[in-house]
Amino acid sequence: MPTAQTVTGHAGGDLYGTSVEDQYLVFMLEGKRYGIDLIKVQEIKEWEEPTPMPGTVSEVRGVLNLRGVVVPIVDMRLRFNLGEASFTRETVIIVTLIQQRAVGLVVDSVSDVISLTEGQFKPSPKVEGFDAHHMKGIAALADGMVILLNADNLLSAEALEIS
Repeated sequence: MPTAQTVTGHAGGDLYGTSVEDQYLVFMLEGKRYGIDLIKVQEIKEWEEPTPMPGTVSEVRGVLNLRGVVVPIVDMRLRFNLGEASFTRETVIIVTLIQQRAVGLVVDSVSDVISLTEGQFKPSPKVEGFDAHHMKGIAALADGMVILLNADNLLSAEALEIS
């Protein structure tokens, strides 16, 4: 199980020949793989019950005080209408930067970091009735697909308004 750790990106330039913008932290929700830009990830933290905040949108579980910063904690299962989470020892909080704000994303588990090469990135599908504003695209890998999320469009304005 991941413990609290800081994930550091390599600002600008390249890391072993791959641009940081092409690296994604992969996490699991309901058995499916999702990815978020590695450069947006500040740390991965063990699950901790947040302090509830009355009057927030349903996907916001509450807030945590992380080194003096009040961080809203968003349950990604609720955000994507996947049902209630069962918190296990693998459940983690990914602390990310969304619209210049620290936000914790509760996910089932974190699996790895992927570096995309040319041809692996596919744009979001255009399907009538499907709102893909929170998707950046899809990574087509040898072992399956990873849905790549656009962090800045991931949450509603109401979820980000907690201070």
